Amino acid sequence: MMHSVHTTLLYSVEALQEIVQWKRILKLQSPDGSSLSSPAITAVAYMKTGDSKSLEYLTNIVQRFRDHAPSQYPIDLVERIWAIDTIEILGIHHFKQDINLLDPILLY
Repeated sequence: MMHSVHTTLLYSVEALQEIVQWKRILKLQSPDGSSLSSPAITAVAYMKTGDSKSLEYLTNIVQRFRDHAPSQYPIDLVERIWAIDTIEILGIHHFKQDINLLDPILLY
């Protein structure tokens, strides 16, 4: 599943490096070159694949923050994904319209 849709499981790919199919993960890459807007995940993806879009995203992060990298950039993305996952797991359908509004933001 983690190779086909954006899911919070993707935040664990660094620990699962040996079983991840990195070329398939790159299909989930955002237009800015990041993997789930995470410099760490994007760095591992770059190291495993040599993908130029990943390197471009990482270069942008280094230029923007100079002496550090945030765990997420843009920063609020992880909160959105966790909220949607929780709502869907709980089977709450009351927020379906709100989730649909966020889908383009989350799924690019």
